[in-house]
Amino acid sequence: MDEHAEWEIALASGAGALQPTPHHRPELMLTYFVIDRASDFIHHGFPLPSSTALDELQPQIVGVLLRLGFSPGRMLVRDVVVRSHLAPVAKLVGCRLQRVRSLPTVDAASAELKEFTTRRG
Repeated sequence: MDEHAEWEIALASGAGALQPTPHHRPELMLTYFVIDRASDFIHHGFPLPSSTALDELQPQIVGVLLRLGFSPGRMLVRDVVVRSHLAPVAKLVGCRLQRVRSLPTVDAASAELKEFTTRRG
C-alpha cells in the first residue's frame, strides 16, 4: 500500500452512446475513471454501458489493483452509490474510502474526453 497515494474514482458521462444497429435503442456510455490525484495519471479510463456500469465497479478496481501491485492510502469518490459498491474492496485491501464533494482531476479528464469526442463527432 502506498499510504500517500490518493485515487479519485468516478463514473463520468461523455463517452458517447452505443448503438449496435439502427434498430437498437442507443445506450449511454459512462467512463470509469481511476486517477492518481497527485500526478493526474489516469490508471484506468474505461468506457462502460450505463446499464452494467455499477456491476463492473468491483471487478474493474480489482483489476487495477492487481495490475499495479499496490493500493492507495485513500480512494476518493463523490457518489454514495459508487462508494457502496467499492466499500468491500477498500476494506479488503485496507485503504480508506472517503466521500468528497469534488473530484477536480476526474472533472478535468471528463471535460477533455467530452471535448475530444465533440471534435471527432
